[in-house]
Amino acid sequence: MEIRPIGADDFYEALRLDSICYTQSSDLAITDSTTEDLKDAFGLFENGQLRSVMISHEQQMYFDRALVPVAGIGSVATYPEHRRKGYVRELFSVLFPRMRELGQAFSMLFPFSYPYYRSFGYELACLKNQYTFPLAQLRPATDEGSLELVVPTAGRIKELDEIKALYQDFVAPRNLAKYRSDADWKNLVPAEPHRSQEYFYLYRNAGGDAEAYFLYKVIRKNPFSMDMTVQDIAWRGARGLRNLLARVALFHPLAVSATLCLPSDCILEHNIPDPYTIERRILPSCMVKVVDVQTALGATWFQGSGSLVVRVKDDTLDWNDGRFLVEWSGGRTETSPSTRNPELSLDVRTLAQLLVGYIGGAELVDHDLAESEISSEQLAAIFPRKALYQNDHF
Repeated sequence: MEIRPIGADDFYEALRLDSICYTQSSDLAITDSTTEDLKDAFGLFENGQLRSVMISHEQQMYFDRALVPVAGIGSVATYPEHRRKGYVRELFSVLFPRMRELGQAFSMLFPFSYPYYRSFGYELACLKNQYTFPLAQLRPATDEGSLELVVPTAGRIKELDEIKALYQDFVAPRNLAKYRSDADWKNLVPAEPHRSQEYFYLYRNAGGDAEAYFLYKVIRKNPFSMDMTVQDIAWRGARGLRNLLARVALFHPLAVSATLCLPSDCILEHNIPDPYTIERRILPSCMVKVVDVQTALGATWFQGSGSLVVRVKDDTLDWNDGRFLVEWSGGRTETSPSTRNPELSLDVRTLAQLLVGYIGGAELVDHDLAESEISSEQLAAIFPRKALYQNDHF
């Protein structure tokens, strides 16, 4: 058995494996996009034959208003006839130490099975906040702003700086959001909307400033009506969202409803006169793993000043299993191994949920998720719930 990076000679077989496992039609053509997609791919080989693939994308995510390195796991695939042989576990055994060496304190993935990836130390850490509502419920526009269709010219997006700034302002206060490179934006903004039927619009206020954007696709229900699916959206301030929605209401003559996902801290009901017309679904989304507890704790922002000894139990990575002293003051956090008696003891999966803000400190005690020598009120002050948003799959 050999585990190594996927090379150019392996691209065809890797594409074939991906097509079979994800039941997607593919012409197996090797393009520049293939090279980019597989640059962080690793394969498990037996007797020179590719059996399993995993991509560990080197990315950055927003965490407590800063950017931190993260390993985005995707395209995990094993030929059906070679499954249940522990190949994914073997791949992780090579990639987890590599993540740590790269300074990736966290890893993130979108699972086909939550129990399966929980066995590798991942845990659910984000929910999709999905709304569907009739467009007729949106209030009409009262400002003098305007919308403009964004279409790349010769591969260049002239409004890119404004769009990037909008997105960064929107996601910076929300944990888990991915930092998007210029290449990411090039892939996101449709180059040929007339073919893809996907449209990216930028909203400008009366002063000409970029205030919001949305990417949408219209799906025909029948010859006389359509549903609008908003695939990506960002705005500045409540007014930005309100002004954007007012224009979405009259955007397509046959569109009768819209579906969109919002961050955990956003409430659409403020913009809909009759909340009974809203269908809201809370859907499980990505899982997060703490790859390096000491680094992850050190990247966490704590209010005021204080200290805490945390006992972390990790049955997947030896270097995480132990006690850590966390000290913070003035926005700076220091962590180190400790031999002191722990004030908080918890599993590494629960720690992932706690640090990103999916759960708050009070819930640890209330739901028997941890053992604590300090009160739930103190834990709630140290570990508050945080706003979350993740709208990039990999």
